Amino acid sequence: MSFVRLSLLSFCLWAGLVSQRTSAQDAEFSQYIFNPVYLNPGLAGSSGGPRFIANYRSQWPSLDKAYATYTVSYDQHVPALGGGIGVQVLSDNQANGLYRQTGVSGVYNYLLHVSEKTGLRIGLRAALLQTRVDWAGLLFYDQFDQSTAAPVGNSLEEMPSFTKKTILDMGAGMLLYSKKVYVGFGVKHINQPNLSLYSDRRSPLPIRFLGNFGAEIRTKRNGHTYISPNLMYARQGTFNQVQGHVLVYRGPVIAGAGLRYAGQNTDALVFYLGMKTGVFRTVYSYDNTYSNLRGKTGGAHELSLSLNFSESKKAARKRRLNNSIDCPDLFY
Repeated sequence: MSFVRLSLLSFCLWAGLVSQRTSAQDAEFSQYIFNPVYLNPGLAGSSGGPRFIANYRSQWPSLDKAYATYTVSYDQHVPALGGGIGVQVLSDNQANGLYRQTGVSGVYNYLLHVSEKTGLRIGLRAALLQTRVDWAGLLFYDQFDQSTAAPVGNSLEEMPSFTKKTILDMGAGMLLYSKKVYVGFGVKHINQPNLSLYSDRRSPLPIRFLGNFGAEIRTKRNGHTYISPNLMYARQGTFNQVQGHVLVYRGPVIAGAGLRYAGQNTDALVFYLGMKTGVFRTVYSYDNTYSNLRGKTGGAHELSLSLNFSESKKAARKRRLNNSIDCPDLFY
């Protein structure tokens, strides 16, 4: 499961709605390194830009569209502001539309020059998130005859005060990097916004802590071939996740594999395949589930598309003149 996202979708959604407290988790991406604005506000503008990225993830497709998540983002380094800016739109549909979250976020980070080739970006994130529940599409225990399982009428469950809610969500992050290595730290939901749809109850969104590390190892014989190991650790509420992968870049081809652990168990083996040419990059990945849901979910499919105009020679010269600092090539 991606960050222990719950499998009994309708039941768990109902349980979260009527309980005093819930422990919701964020949508997760296996291609986290290719969704930088979502991952950490410190990554905005790290590759110069302007950069436009679209991400799509279909998780557990065999469970009737269990989770479908989309993000579209823009980010760029802006010399006049001393750092990077970014904007992202998110749509996360769960249980075939029974529960939906949409949002728009803005990020800014300030670039500090630690040395001539090392930079530190310290950033903030602010987002407006709207959650929406299709209450009419939910079915409850008391709507069925217990002997025949035939529907018998409407439920007596208390309807929430409202079926959609908009919240303000705050986060922060930092990125320390050079051309060959990076390390980042981030925190989301600092203000722990209340997700409850009942006006007299509180269901805080747990704070999410994240750390990630990566490097770029060039081969001596061919400067166009390099290996990039990456590692991420995240904790939200009582849940932990560790994900690591190794990507190999050879000319225009990108390939690799990784593992994700949720708690103490191997969750999925992830395979990556993509290409990069000029300003364009696309990567497809597949999660082969290894948890107790193995063989029942259809795994997960993910696709990212990126246009990074800092890849042009003119943009590279301009970046140097603006006294920016180059990051590892995997961000471009």
